[in-house]
Order: sequence, then structure tokens, then C-alpha cells
Amino acid sequence: AFDQVTASLDRSVRPSDLWLGHPVKAIDGSSVKLLDTPENQAAYPQPCTQKPGCGFPQMGIVGVLNLSHGGWEGFETCDQREHDSTIAPRLLKHVRAGDVLLADRAFCTYELFARLAEKGAHGVMRLHQKRHGVLDWRRGRKIGMNQRLVIWRKPRQQPAGSRLHPELWAALPGQLQVRYIKHPYQDRTGQKRTLVFATTLVDAAAYPAADLCALYARRWEIEVKLRDIKSTLGMEAFAVKSPAMAHKTLWMMLIAYNLIRGVMQQTAILSGTALVEMSFKGVLDT
Repeated sequence: AFDQVTASLDRSVRPSDLWLGHPVKAIDGSSVKLLDTPENQAAYPQPCTQKPGCGFPQMGIVGVLNLSHGGWEGFETCDQREHDSTIAPRLLKHVRAGDVLLADRAFCTYELFARLAEKGAHGVMRLHQKRHGVLDWRRGRKIGMNQRLVIWRKPRQQPAGSRLHPELWAALPGQLQVRYIKHPYQDRTGQKRTLVFATTLVDAAAYPAADLCALYARRWEIEVKLRDIKSTLGMEAFAVKSPAMAHKTLWMMLIAYNLIRGVMQQTAILSGTALVEMSFKGVLDT
């Protein structure tokens, strides 16, 4: 049922819903609270900051959202203590050639960029804090104002968090060409900051920096969609006693959410409205 609903959303994507002809997807993680049962605690332990008997199991989830129609492509469940970048490769089955994947700095790894390139897809992600901490803007080749082309070399040893088979890790390319773009902004307190993001869209003429900055700003849409499915549809907590029922409930939530997105999509097509201008809660109430 989920596959049929998602396929229907894909078929109805308009050219105006794409970015420079590319479908845009975003990836991010969250969690769902479960009932405090031995089965749930064994599969999805409560946060270590909570004392035993004083907390609830937390099922970690990492999902891929298709910004071209606003529907979820799928979720992977995990122990909420696992790092998002460890789960992300399991979601690459939802990324196809020509797609552009948006993500925050937690996902900005050599492995993910390399595997996106293998699929003919691209990534636009905020530079990981470890790379940002040793960033030397003089390195690489300048291709425009606040833009440089740099070479990423594959780590000598496979990172501890990687779940990729050693043979597949060895088959990854020895280096990648990555484009850095520096973008000044003001944080919530009004302080001037600099955001640096990395992308495999290295053609500065075909993909201007201003367009990429605007595109990365759309990453926030996945945060809004997580709010829609967690708060509006009530996915913050599942009253289930076993992981199996938690998984079934998650699938039902995804089907319900994407069905509502289908109503929004058809309404947008009939009225000639942009999807981003429509309210999920407003459509649900109607």
C-alpha cells in the first residue's frame, strides 16, 4: 500500500516541482517514544540519561523525504543512540540517478558522498564539524567568490561507524572532487556566522552558488514535515507493547501522511498552486 501511494505521488510531480530538472530529497533523524515494556526496552533502550524505571524506550528513526511532492520515501528504525550517518546508507535505496540529497552536517561523510556518486546522484550538505575545524580556505582551486574545488581523499582506515562490507569499502574511489561554498548568515541571536556546505555539483556555471544556497535552505522543510507527522498526526509516542507493533504503526503513519500529501498534490495541480504554499494542518482539517 505504501509503495502504491508513493508511486502515485511520483507520477504526479510537475516540472515546476523540480530544482533545475532534479528531484530533491532530504534526510534526517528523529525518535518515537514507546510503552515501557521489556520487549521495547530490549530493542530500543531508553536514553542513558534517564534512570532505570524512570524513562521510556525511544525508537530512533531516520527518514528520506521527497521535497518534489512532500511525501516520505521511507524510514529506517534504529537504536536512538546510533549516529545518523551510520543509518543513512541503508536509505540509499530511496535515492536514484539525478536526485539531489540535502542533509545537515551529521551526514556529511566520505562514504555517503562516494555512494551517491556511484548512483549518479548528488549531495548538498553542511560541512562536517571535523572538516570545518581544520578548514583552510586557501587550499583547493578558486572557482568564484566564496567557492573552491577541493579533493577529498578516502580515509586510510574504514571508520568505526561504517557498516559497509570491507570489500565494498575498498571498492570506493580513492578521491572525490567536492565543491565548497561559503555563505554568511546571522544566527538567532543576531551574531554573524559563516556556513560552509559541500556539494558534488561542481559545475559553477550550471549550478550557481546563489541557487545552491537557496536550495540548501530548503533542508529545513524536512524539519517541518517531521513536525507534521509527529505532532499533527500524533507520532510522538506509540501506545504499543512490542517492536513489531511499533513497526506496523510506523508504516500506517507513513501511509496516512502520504495519502494526505496526495490530496495536497492534486489540489495544487488543479489550482496551479505551489505545494510549499499549502498547509498540511489546514488540508487535514478540511
